[in-house]
Amino acid sequence: MSSLNTDLVQALSLFDNKNIVPQAWQVLLNDDPINHQPAVTVHNFSSKGRTWRIKGQKSGKIHYPASDLEYKIFSFLDRHPIVKAIREQFGHPLELTKALAHQLGINHPPQNSAEKLPLSTDFIVDLDNVNFPHVAIYAKYAKDLENPRTIEKLLLEAASLASANILMWIITEKEIEQDIIRSFEWIGSFDDEIDLVKCFEVARYYYAYLLKFPNTKLTTALFELDKAEGEEPGTSIGKVKKLISIGLFSFDFKKHCNFLMCCDLIISAPWDK
Repeated sequence: MSSLNTDLVQALSLFDNKNIVPQAWQVLLNDDPINHQPAVTVHNFSSKGRTWRIKGQKSGKIHYPASDLEYKIFSFLDRHPIVKAIREQFGHPLELTKALAHQLGINHPPQNSAEKLPLSTDFIVDLDNVNFPHVAIYAKYAKDLENPRTIEKLLLEAASLASANILMWIITEKEIEQDIIRSFEWIGSFDDEIDLVKCFEVARYYYAYLLKFPNTKLTTALFELDKAEGEEPGTSIGKVKKLISIGLFSFDFKKHCNFLMCCDLIISAPWDK
């Protein structure tokens, strides 16, 4: 890891915060986040991986985090008050990264192809901060940072971002607070297809019910609902967890999930009416 730190210093030496941002980067960054199209889509990933579908609280759009780790990071950022917008799988200007790759002595991705493709950063996050209006987040599991090729691509990505005065944060599962991890483990994962229209209606139904018992423990209220409707115990809490996983419900992930009250659950706008 020490060699990675040394190489990152070299790549980030391009960062000045007074750089004249390349025109190609200016065009990309000035684009309306609502119109953002990911450079990598769910269709580009291997069937061995798992992607998520989640409705963004800030954008109102459906986003597709490419891994469990990206899902956790996106969900946390989407609820942070200083975050204005999140653009996932943000494509870099190809000609710029090709020139930087030559300068750094790195084989531009794809490694075994003469035709090079744009790099993409997991998240470009727009902040309510005058000095640092954008930051980049590189989400990787710690074990993947031991791969030399992964590190090469990371260095090229860092250099490209630095030329646009964007600092990059590397986030692994080790940087996420244990309370937040516990909340995501409680929510679980759902790989089946979803009908958003139907899910919106189910969310409104549960929200109307939970409003009647704001100071009741969430699991208790939903257990009573199962009894009243003749459902198997755990049916309602399972449905509510799924609604949380796709962004139609949310709560403070730092709260202990075993002690959530009905009033802790927030329905996603604009579906709160």
